[in-house]
Amino acid sequence: IYAIERILGLDLNPKFLLRRYKARELVYKILYRLIKSKYVIVTSYPFRAEIISAKRRGLTVIECQHGTIDIPAYSGNFHQTFFQPDYMLVFGDGDKNKLLQGNYMHSKRQIYPVGSILIDDLNKQISNHRNKSSKKVITVSCQDTILERLNSVILEVSKKLPEFKFQLIPRNEVPSIPHGYPNVEIISDLQCLEAIKLSFAHITVYSTTGYEAASLGIPTVFYNLDNLSVDYFREYIEQKPYVYLANSVYDLSQTLEELPNWNEDLLISDNKDYYQPEHSKEIKKFFEKLEHKENVYD
Repeated sequence: IYAIERILGLDLNPKFLLRRYKARELVYKILYRLIKSKYVIVTSYPFRAEIISAKRRGLTVIECQHGTIDIPAYSGNFHQTFFQPDYMLVFGDGDKNKLLQGNYMHSKRQIYPVGSILIDDLNKQISNHRNKSSKKVITVSCQDTILERLNSVILEVSKKLPEFKFQLIPRNEVPSIPHGYPNVEIISDLQCLEAIKLSFAHITVYSTTGYEAASLGIPTVFYNLDNLSVDYFREYIEQKPYVYLANSVYDLSQTLEELPNWNEDLLISDNKDYYQPEHSKEIKKFFEKLEHKENVYD
């Protein structure tokens, strides 16, 4: 760690990090002793004290996917079994295959696609919503890392396409919209996926919404800032005809102008390999097999 600090010019304070890790490990050791449970469900915590403490007590650890799976972030980092969960619940087979490629899990039988309860609910609650007024609504899923540059792109595109309405969904930071852009607005009263479901199309750079939109029946245009769209979604973009890639303001404007009115049911059905439908059913099935000590893939 000290060598890494010198090479990169960082101040990682390894003694503090180690003390914090040991404190987390102790807290979870006590917690697991007090709470009599069989299973520990986690997301991708960076210190993994939760997993190690659970495994030392013989508990079954289940990790739930919470965002886009990036192969380099997973591969090679968790070859030691005590750092790995026993099972990984993912959105669909697409992410399962990524984890297998990255050697994150030892066996495909440890990875179980369960989809998304939010996507299932939105598809049940909101259907046949498109009409003439919503045809030109474009939802933009923003991320703090590229917020200002993406905002500038959308403002420029909005001038070229005044007949479109662009609604930006920020994360933590909120961009400013100057005067003179009547067809651009910040949306804060709708959850991001709900806004996408009510749109004609969706724009993002490298958000997980790039996968989710098609399971809501909505096409996506990736704006390839710093090649991030290709780095994270190359295979998906190449596979799906309703997913588009734009490398410039001109590309983005042309793509939106020429975008067909995709059939929602077709997109939802075709995207099953990335979002397994019937989340509640799949979760129930997974835990029933786990309780009966059955192989979850039998």
